[in-house]
Amino acid sequence: VILTADHGENLGEHGHFEHRFVIYEPLIHVPLLIHYPKSVKPGRVKEEVSNLNVFATVLDIIDMEAPPTTMEKGSLLEMESGVAYSEIAGAEPSWTNRFMRHYPDIDWVKMKRSYRSVNKQGWKLIHASDGEQELYSLKEDPGELDNLAESKPDKSQNLKQQLQSRVES
Repeated sequence: VILTADHGENLGEHGHFEHRFVIYEPLIHVPLLIHYPKSVKPGRVKEEVSNLNVFATVLDIIDMEAPPTTMEKGSLLEMESGVAYSEIAGAEPSWTNRFMRHYPDIDWVKMKRSYRSVNKQGWKLIHASDGEQELYSLKEDPGELDNLAESKPDKSQNLKQQLQSRVES
């Protein structure tokens, strides 16, 4: 049994609703429960993992080789937990243009960008397609309200390099 979700839901956090256009925790932090006593020991993993690895995990559990594709290859049963990557594309211009007419007071700039993020050991870096960066300590600031990107440049740079290495690979 595997129980998960493809996304969470924004309920006003950071001024966003629905499940689109941003990469904050209410949207990407989802449950993942795996129950298969033959291969998976009971326990709780508190570190970050990515549901991009669920398919590879299923193949690992049933002892089947992954097809030769560019999909995520690491099984959660073999990987070290503690790092999770996410990305989301910006809104389609036809969608935003239609809604901008109805809601002219909303700042649509953020919704038109695409985003990538890396969560590692309680730190989260969000990198936007226009170069803007946000850094959060999820342990101290789970609501992602205090952007530390400028005050912690070394941490931002380290996570940005890790994110860039992943994109290049």
